[in-house]
Parts: sequence; structure tokens; C-alpha cells
Amino acid sequence: MLLRTKLFGKTYEFGCIKELMAKANEEKSGDRQAGIAAESVAERMAAKHVLAEVPLEVLRENPAVPYEEDEVTRVIQDAVNETIYNEIKGWTVGEFREWLLADTTTGDMVRRISGVGNKPRAVGEEHLQLALANLTRFPIVGLTDQFDATIRRWAPLLGWSDIQYKHRLAQPDRLKQEDLPASLVKAVRQRQQYDQALYECVLNRDWADG
Repeated sequence: MLLRTKLFGKTYEFGCIKELMAKANEEKSGDRQAGIAAESVAERMAAKHVLAEVPLEVLRENPAVPYEEDEVTRVIQDAVNETIYNEIKGWTVGEFREWLLADTTTGDMVRRISGVGNKPRAVGEEHLQLALANLTRFPIVGLTDQFDATIRRWAPLLGWSDIQYKHRLAQPDRLKQEDLPASLVKAVRQRQQYDQALYECVLNRDWADG
């Protein structure tokens, strides 16, 4: 597929879907450091224009990370409802956007397309293991309880020095765990058992290890 357009008398061409999506994205410091951000506002506008003409099928066939190399990609791809996907795969990104914004598009229609029903999707052990595996892919994980350690770990990576900050509670009157009924604490822990397991894994990481 030719990913090219002419804007303000200049021709912009993008080598692949991955490059196109990166340059169409809003400006981020991380993208600039990685060398994948648009070089100008005009290039970003051109990328958005080209992306709007790309069929959804092409996006699915060109994931940011190959299916064979990334478990998150596999989870997303395997969860696609093929029947619904076949109904809309020929839509362009622009057509899909217009459909989402149309006054005639109802909440039920959006939920059907997205595959989200009224019943929340169950979270299980496999999701926890996927999240734990993903932790090894990131050099930094920030936790409120580990704010100081997080800052210290960020500093050398970003070239920060002489860091000054102060602690301030956003909700100084927030109830503490010991103020809550034991039955409520137990119910919350049971409902968030996988979140808690993930939290404890991060909390027990060796923060001194750069």
C-alpha cells in the first residue's frame, strides 16, 4: 500500500504502517528520543491524513510488534471477534472515526463493535502472569509507596541532577486501612487479588539494581 500524500506543495511518504502511526501520533518526548516522531507539524498532519485512508484490515495485519514476538499482541489479536471484524475490516480509519462520532451511532452499537458486553471481562491467573512477564520489559516501574526510589531510578536515565521536590497528600483526609471495617478490607482484597499480587511483585523488586 502506498503511504503518500501531498500537503502544502510538499510530498510526504511513509515507509510502513509502523512509521506512519508513529508520525501521526501527538508529539511525545519519548518518540522524539527514539527518532520516530514527526519532524514537523506539517508532517504530522500529512501522516494523519494518510492514516485516515488506511483500512482497518491493514492495521490489523501490521501490528506495532509482530504476533510471534509479543504476548500482548497475541492476546489482543486472539480476542478479536472475527464475525464482527469481517463486517468492518474494509472501513478506513477515517470512516471508523466518523461512524464513532455520528449521532446515529448508539452506545449499544459501539459496545457490539468493541466486543464489550454488559458483563465485565473476568481477570484470571493468565492475565496476572502476562502482567508479571511484562514487568521485565520496562526499566522503571513507579509506585506511590516507592516514590523516592522511582525518582532516584529515573534521574540517571534522564540526566537529572539536584532534584528537589516535596511530598503533598492529594487527599489528606483519606481514610486509612485501619479505619475501615475488616469485612470491607477482606472483600476489597479478594476482588483485587491479582492487582495486589502484581503490586507486591513490583514492591519487592531490587530498586537498587540499575
